[in-house]
Amino acid sequence: MPLSLKKGSRVAWKDETYEILNPTGPGTVLARNVETGKTDVLPVSGLSAPKTEESAEKTPNGEISEGHWKIAKERYAAIEPLLVPGRTKEMVERRAEESGVSAVTLFRWIRSYSATGTLSSLVPDYLSKGGKGKPRTEPDAERIMNQVIEENYLSKQRLPVTKIYTDIKIRCSHAGITPPSENTVRNRIKAMDHATVYRRRHGRSAYLNSLSPTPGSFEAKFPLEIIQVDHTPLDIIVVDEIYRKPLKRPYLTLAMDIFSRMVYGFYLTFEAPSFFSVGQTLYLGITPKATYLKAVGVEGEWPIYGLPKFLTIHLDNAAEFRGNALKRFCEEYNIGVDFRPRGAPYYGGHIERLVKTMNFEIHTLPGTTFSNVREKGDYGSEDKAVFTLKELEKWLAEYIVNVYHKKVHSELGMPPEKKYEIGILGSDETAGTGLPDLIDREEAERIRISLLPFTERTVQKDGVSFENIKYYADVLRKYIGTDGPGKKGKTYTFRYDPRDISTLYFYEPELKAYFGIPYRNMGNPAVTLWEIREAKNRLKKEGIAGYDETKMFQAIKKLRHIETESAEKTKSARRKLSSDVHYREKKKIEVENGMKLKPAAYGNQDADVSGGSESDDKNTAGKEKNPVPADGTENKSKIETYDIDVYD
Repeated sequence: MPLSLKKGSRVAWKDETYEILNPTGPGTVLARNVETGKTDVLPVSGLSAPKTEESAEKTPNGEISEGHWKIAKERYAAIEPLLVPGRTKEMVERRAEESGVSAVTLFRWIRSYSATGTLSSLVPDYLSKGGKGKPRTEPDAERIMNQVIEENYLSKQRLPVTKIYTDIKIRCSHAGITPPSENTVRNRIKAMDHATVYRRRHGRSAYLNSLSPTPGSFEAKFPLEIIQVDHTPLDIIVVDEIYRKPLKRPYLTLAMDIFSRMVYGFYLTFEAPSFFSVGQTLYLGITPKATYLKAVGVEGEWPIYGLPKFLTIHLDNAAEFRGNALKRFCEEYNIGVDFRPRGAPYYGGHIERLVKTMNFEIHTLPGTTFSNVREKGDYGSEDKAVFTLKELEKWLAEYIVNVYHKKVHSELGMPPEKKYEIGILGSDETAGTGLPDLIDREEAERIRISLLPFTERTVQKDGVSFENIKYYADVLRKYIGTDGPGKKGKTYTFRYDPRDISTLYFYEPELKAYFGIPYRNMGNPAVTLWEIREAKNRLKKEGIAGYDETKMFQAIKKLRHIETESAEKTKSARRKLSSDVHYREKKKIEVENGMKLKPAAYGNQDADVSGGSESDDKNTAGKEKNPVPADGTENKSKIETYDIDVYD
């Protein structure tokens, strides 16, 4: 649960409890020690929730069925008008009559949502508990409702909801099924993504025109209201980490706070823009950055942090950005999201100007390619290149923190850092919003995992297969061969970090915790996703069919040997080695950040996760069970487990 930093809130600093008196800056607070009465100025980045206070439980996004996620959105639509100061009982009763549910139910949903501020707090719990309570809509009626909405409502004929409901009733009647209520249909449609509905019903051109803001309208009124994200190849050649010979231009993903023009986060890589790039950028933006700056060797303050209210992501309409991963994350934390094509006339432009500013400054560095051939002239970019990817990242962080944030912005009339401070603390003319809620370390790790790519996989007798590699841990045993709808194998969500796929992250639906699932063969080395795909391509070129993980890892071993031998001569080999070094450094920074969840008390390495009654769980927690995999082999790997607080 986010930690409030408002006046009177209690926080922990170096294992002692303090009460916040006032913010003293965008990154510090004045607080009083509740035991000694002494006051101190404390850095926001070092604060956490007092140990005596329990975090509200909630379900992490991405692991909830589509049907239950839609129900959560319906519930939010019902209570949204009531999430205001001065709410009265009469308002709730009136809304209850409009929504077709009782006032008591609405009060319960409001309490659940207010405790966490996340959509998943409204997800029904009858699926996991299997007890009292059933979905409002039967599965067959749910299927018919979704089909009619997809075929008839999301069409350019633009049929009214009353017609859609009539069609649903007719189809349900013919199938001998009880239809959903009209309120359910209306709430389902209301909870749909507005941009998708508008585009499907009015056409792409009308949708794009609707995004065009009037002059001056695309402005934020307070910090973190709108964050823009964009990608660009930087106008500079970088060198490898070992021989310091030229490689290629890297890609920069950049996020900016529109209100203050402060840089929210960034990510530098050789890989083309992807969901992973956006996730890494957002993760840096959401979390306090003191530890990051220390890790990259930059002195100074970068005070912006916290969850944004709205994201605009500018890209070339790549399909992977529009998948459920980013959508679910934004819905979970109540973040609006808008995908906009780059370079369109209705495009906001703020982030584009910042990207141009970054590249303009980079034109002063050795190894720059400039922005065009005429500017470059006879300048030898590769011959002059000196920066490694790591060194360029440090230069960017230094420039952002100690130059760009402190320089007067032409449109603001003040430095971005000052504008952000006014937005947070206020001024003689305006009131500030106060410090954003702090994302504590455990919540940050949940967010980090939520922003990783994911895949859906069935659990077989020998574990889980991903990229032709087998993974297994005892926690998977009870899910072997489980059936989903239509007697097909039930799939489960597994997240992965492409920089190191030696472990998958499995969300255990009953314990509501993430478990690390290692290689089944623990002797295999840690590899990147890109190494695996490169090995597959090599085997394919060699005409090797039906390859298994043994052949793949043998191919990777050969490729690594070839890369090491040819690194001095071959640019692609040096680029590969430099990428590997950079990935390891980034992972190291995350570990040093301390963003690792503690082992779950109910799901540690020795816990019994094979099922049983609640009393059985209490009696066997922490005892060695050592279940054997279904194929009879022994698995001696430890299970890396993460606490996930769940709000039912």
